[in-house]
Amino acid sequence: MKSTPRCALRLTDRLEELKRRENLERLRAPLIEHNLFPHSKDGQTSNITVEELKKLVRQWKLHEVRGFWKTHPEKEDLIRALLNHMDDMDEIYNYDKVVPVRPTVQKVEKKRHVGRILKPYHGDLFGHTENTEGIIYLSRYDTKKVDLKSQPSVFGSGKKFNSFVDKSFFDNDGKDKDYDSDNDSDTIGTKDSHAMNERRIGIAEQLYKYSTCPGIEKNMIAEGTIEALDDFAHMEDPRALNCCSAILANLTLERSLCHGILEAGVITDVIQPLNQKAQLTDIAKRGLGYTLYRFSLLDDKVLTVFRECSDCLMNLIKSEDEETRMCAAAALVNVTGAMVVATGRGQVVNIGGDERQRIVEQVMPFLKDLCGSSLPHVRLAVARAFKNFSMYENARLTMVESGCCESILKLVSYPEIESYRIDIITAVANLTNAVDGRERMIKDGIVSCIFKLGNDGDTTENKKLVACAMANLTGVSKDMIGHVVMNGAAKSLVSLCKVIGEFDDADTIDIRVAAGLANLTVHEQSILKLIASDVHTSLMILAKDEGVASLREAFDMVDSDGTGNIDVTELKQATGALGLNVTQSEINRLVTIFDKDESGHLEFPEFKMLIKYQAEHGGGVQLHTRQVLVAIGLCNLLSDFNTHDTLYNDGVVSVIRRLTEINDKEVNIYCAKALSNLVANPKMRNKVVQAGVFEEWMELIDGGDMECCKVCGNALVHMTASAMYQTTTITYMIDNNILERVHKMIEMKDKYIYFYCATILCNLVVDESNHDRLIKNGILDSIDKLTLESVEAETKIRCGAALERLSSSLSTEHAERVVKSLSLLLNNTSDASVTHYISVAFFSLSSRPDCQPLLARNEEIHKLLISMMRGAPGETQIHGAKALCNLTCDEECSRLLLKTGHVSDFVVIAILRTNSPLIKEICSQSLFNLLHHESLRDQMVETGVLWAILKLSKLDSKQTQNICAKVLFNFSCYDNMKQKIMEHGVPRLLSIATIHDAELEDPETKQFCAGALCNLAFRPEAGALYAKGGAIGFMKELMDVEDDDNEMYCATILYNLSHCDIDSRLTLVNEDAVPLLINLMKSTKERTIIASLGSSLLLSLCIPARADMVSENLAPALIRCISGTDNLVLVTLGISSLYHLTCGKDSHDSATVVELVSQDGVVAGVCGIAAKYKGEELIVKICSRILLNFALEDVNHSSMVEEGVLETIQMFQSMSGEVLSNARKTFSVFSNTAKILPTLLNHTTFDTYCTQMLSLGDISNLTYLSQLLYNTSLSPTCCLPLVQKPYYESCIIGTSLKTPLMNTLCVKTIKTMVDSSHSNELMLKSNCAGVLSREKTSSIIAIVILLPPGPVKEVEAYDQKVWEVGERGSGGEEVWKREAVS
Repeated sequence: MKSTPRCALRLTDRLEELKRRENLERLRAPLIEHNLFPHSKDGQTSNITVEELKKLVRQWKLHEVRGFWKTHPEKEDLIRALLNHMDDMDEIYNYDKVVPVRPTVQKVEKKRHVGRILKPYHGDLFGHTENTEGIIYLSRYDTKKVDLKSQPSVFGSGKKFNSFVDKSFFDNDGKDKDYDSDNDSDTIGTKDSHAMNERRIGIAEQLYKYSTCPGIEKNMIAEGTIEALDDFAHMEDPRALNCCSAILANLTLERSLCHGILEAGVITDVIQPLNQKAQLTDIAKRGLGYTLYRFSLLDDKVLTVFRECSDCLMNLIKSEDEETRMCAAAALVNVTGAMVVATGRGQVVNIGGDERQRIVEQVMPFLKDLCGSSLPHVRLAVARAFKNFSMYENARLTMVESGCCESILKLVSYPEIESYRIDIITAVANLTNAVDGRERMIKDGIVSCIFKLGNDGDTTENKKLVACAMANLTGVSKDMIGHVVMNGAAKSLVSLCKVIGEFDDADTIDIRVAAGLANLTVHEQSILKLIASDVHTSLMILAKDEGVASLREAFDMVDSDGTGNIDVTELKQATGALGLNVTQSEINRLVTIFDKDESGHLEFPEFKMLIKYQAEHGGGVQLHTRQVLVAIGLCNLLSDFNTHDTLYNDGVVSVIRRLTEINDKEVNIYCAKALSNLVANPKMRNKVVQAGVFEEWMELIDGGDMECCKVCGNALVHMTASAMYQTTTITYMIDNNILERVHKMIEMKDKYIYFYCATILCNLVVDESNHDRLIKNGILDSIDKLTLESVEAETKIRCGAALERLSSSLSTEHAERVVKSLSLLLNNTSDASVTHYISVAFFSLSSRPDCQPLLARNEEIHKLLISMMRGAPGETQIHGAKALCNLTCDEECSRLLLKTGHVSDFVVIAILRTNSPLIKEICSQSLFNLLHHESLRDQMVETGVLWAILKLSKLDSKQTQNICAKVLFNFSCYDNMKQKIMEHGVPRLLSIATIHDAELEDPETKQFCAGALCNLAFRPEAGALYAKGGAIGFMKELMDVEDDDNEMYCATILYNLSHCDIDSRLTLVNEDAVPLLINLMKSTKERTIIASLGSSLLLSLCIPARADMVSENLAPALIRCISGTDNLVLVTLGISSLYHLTCGKDSHDSATVVELVSQDGVVAGVCGIAAKYKGEELIVKICSRILLNFALEDVNHSSMVEEGVLETIQMFQSMSGEVLSNARKTFSVFSNTAKILPTLLNHTTFDTYCTQMLSLGDISNLTYLSQLLYNTSLSPTCCLPLVQKPYYESCIIGTSLKTPLMNTLCVKTIKTMVDSSHSNELMLKSNCAGVLSREKTSSIIAIVILLPPGPVKEVEAYDQKVWEVGERGSGGEEVWKREAVS
């Protein structure tokens, strides 16, 4: 089959290309019109790229059609779409068709970018000669040798030769006529075909022999060898294929012929058919590999060859023959080199980005396989290919994702690494530029590979590439930095830092190393490892800048005489050393501005201010990027407190300060951050201050850069926090104008700086000793400015905290200013925390006597405090209440509150608006204060203050109850207030006093209650209230507490209450008042005993209560109490109370009297008191009455006699009046008991009684005497002793015939005595019997007979007498009350 002539094909291609260019040029006009060319390109002559076309698509909005980009992936598609749009819209756009203009391109010198990797090949493919230095070695082909010597003229002449190719061969297009015949069954045809095949093979072998002779390649091509090769390539015989491949390989030895061979269509006619042969031998493959390698050396054709032979190359790479693979690899290297040329020069080859990407994706898998080749040259080729591919930006990520790093690691492990070390490290350095591929590279272990390449390579270029690669790989996410550090990145960069001086400044290796080290410091977990690897030392080395001097160095450099100042000339030199270009006239002007002392010289502080002025006005020193990176690295290292000691000891502070002196804005920011990190460590703050860092921050703030001020503000927060309790340090900061710098920062109007400034001020005021100094230096102005300008709650919270601390201790002269700031802040915020601090501040000020009047007379402050109490949160409400409580101590404040109606508000708040027990307690204290002012008391009560206190006292609060007790106690001390508290106050007092809750009980409260109850107890209505309210129980509880006041209160209350009405007294007794009295009687205090005995006396006047009083053993207590004292008043009170207990309503109470006598010590006590105070008429009289009442009950007689009553009666017999009368009556009553008659008869009292009664001679006494004699005579044992009494006859005779009763008693006595056997004899001898013979004896006898037997009792009612207790008081309180009791 005859093919189209190649010249025609080339012409057609050329025309199509011209047409395409013409169409493309039509688009230039709209591109220029819409200004879509980049500014760096000339729109009239520049090539139109895909990017410009895409811009035009977007301009015309063609891309809005769904799926546009997917259906127009190539440049030609975009051109076609744009042209169609132009044609459709021709009337609108009206672009004239322009003639294509060929862009002018400078002639580019062709350069092979990949060095020769193959040994020279000289044309002996089959090895007929000994010249076998080529890398392609085919096996010897054993065939018939062609004698080339028989035709010497052929090689010597320049004529064409075709004697071995006849015309019929070429007529058939180099193919046998029967080559494609299907008549294989014909034997003759088969033989002819075989013969023809052998003939073609022979020709092929002959052509091969010719091809091995140098110099005739051109003639061979001219004579049609390429057409012959076309025929050979379509044969099936391996020999023909081998020869075809070998001939082609030999012909391409002459590089000048390669273009012609390619243009002859050898790829489509020869190479591709050969590649499709399934039976292609390794020899043929080797020839193809060498041919393609030779073609790949053509810079302008290499990509064309690859496009058409890529399948062939891939197949050759898969070959098992190493030399074939090496040739294919070499060809691929050249292809990658051509891509680099295309990327770098643009016009050498024509290759698009998409095609380049496809090549990379297609070739990379084979390059990975070639890494395992046993041939060093193949590995070298792969290394070169990697390097070339890596130069293409879009290919890098593809290479990384395809596992290129694994292949590189494998290549590095081979011994011949030195031959391609620079290629590998270049490839790696390029690959690290792919940001998205860095993490994959790190995971694949490329960091350790770079570390190894850096350690093993000594060349400057090698180190430079290592630095670039390492710096790039450190630019990954923070999580991956740890892997970089672990694989030696830090050590590698540190080692590079040591030889940084070997590199040129233009290489910027120092910047790359600094960038790498700075990136490593981002990983917090690796910081300690970095310190161990001396990363900080390397950063400090990199911090040095020999090109630009620091401010101090520049100053000292020109201050040669060391005077500490420089003149105008020296200043010019100093600015030059700093890299500043300042004219002399400008120098003179600056000196005039900054020479503050007008000395004509500049000191170092003035010099620094001058340089900073220049920086602010655009003439500052410009710092290299390296120092910025160093500052970042040191800042990150200092973020870990564990590194601070090491870095500080290694001089990091001095390094940072040196960096700041360069006066670069960005460096200053990071240096400030580094120092801020250092000062954040509490352990380092004092060291940092000593190192002069504080002054450095002040200067940085003066620079006026906002970002820098933020960092400095944060650092000062830490520093002031550490120094807040160090007076010396705070004073030092104030003296160095920290407040002035804070004010400057506030002027920047940044919310973060506001916050920092507020925090600094808050920290400064912690030390109270500097408060006045701070106020004088304007701290309140700064706080006020923050209050007005800042809207952030946190800032205002700190302002509030600062004011609160200032208010705790400041001089009186500044108090008013602080109050204004507090009011301003409160009016400009609604934040609860701010309000809390203000409330605390007001509380602190209100607690100070010198500041209290200032607040007390400020109605606005009152209003603010009331509003805090009304709706503020808990703590704020509490402090507001406390402040107001303190202010209410001032009478003027209370008056103003009353006038403005705030008292009513306060009462409402206290009762209704708050549920906090603590606030209610504070409110009750405030109400107490309001009532304290006597001039306002009545108005306060009318306003409801007293009612509110009583209401609050019902809470389960010890404090409120205590306050209520105090108020009521105070009111009870004033006559005009007592009536106001009786109705509601007394029940509240008793309720509070009788609480039995351990958490609420308070001894002081009980004392106040007792005092108030004591003062109120004398009122007539008090008795009922107290008795029913449990006053006795309260007093008993008071007595349980060992306190003299409690004892006195109880005694006084009980005494006053005992003046109440009879019913109330009975209630008191029923409420166990008697045990309380008994307890009080045990007191050692005379006043208490008097009150208790007085109470006993008054209570004993209540007849219904006497029985209970006796049953509760009051009598023995009375006896014990008065027996132990010599106080006549006490004795009189006690014995009187006892006497009342013996009496009933009309006479004595039988049951009571019996019980009294039975109680231990009562009778003996009365007798003892009578004996002790026998000279005291009243006491003796009362005792005689008591004994008489006791004796009126016969059951008492025996016990009374046993307890010595007879001796007392005997003592009474020596007295006169009622005492004597009572004694006689008592003795007479004793005779009613027969049991004691012998005792009576034998006692001297009997004799005294009889003689006294007889001597008196009055009817009454004689009656008693006659009764005694009769009763005695009834006892048989007493008859004889009675008769034997010397006065017996006189008594009988004296009592007879006086009255009928006495006569009767006398007759009965005589009769009884006469009838008694004991006394009969004596009676008959006596004159007594003669009485019976007197007149009216018979009638008397009749009367005696009518009288019943038994003793005669004498009953007489005795008037009850009471006495009055005197008035006694103390402390203005009425303790005793005179009251007449009947």
